[in-house]
Amino acid sequence: LYYGHLHRQHLDFPTLAELARLRPDWRILLIGPVKTPGVFPANVALVGQQPHAALAGWIARAHVLLLPYTLNAYTEAVLPAKTYECLATGRPIVAAPLPELTADFADCMRFARTAAEYVAEVEAALATENPADRGRRIARAQANSWAARYQTLTEWLQQIPQRKPSERP
Repeated sequence: LYYGHLHRQHLDFPTLAELARLRPDWRILLIGPVKTPGVFPANVALVGQQPHAALAGWIARAHVLLLPYTLNAYTEAVLPAKTYECLATGRPIVAAPLPELTADFADCMRFARTAAEYVAEVEAALATENPADRGRRIARAQANSWAARYQTLTEWLQQIPQRKPSERP
């Protein structure tokens, strides 16, 4: 399952289509508004835009989450906004090796460039999935929740020496 905008600028349509052709027995769900039309095999379902609250139901049916971004100048510095949401599901994640993802999430997700690599990584994720992996992904998301970030920021601010109003910088 992938959710987000379906746009050729950042989503690797050819790899997704080839992945579907390589595994015709898999059902690949693409959830989100179609910004750039694409031609996909019959086992790819274009679900369309869904209410955010409905995503949990779709994700509950997914075995693996995909972040199949294209590798280009646009995505070179992208950290997908949905990264922590995906981790919070606990589901295995197979993603394109975006620099921001490989630098910070190699312990929580698998990476693939080609359709054959996606097949191999999805199959490996399914074969080796265990409670510890799931827990590690969820813990990473929890450590980066807004509440956790607020706590960190508050601690940093408390370390700044306080000046008296009469003191000049």
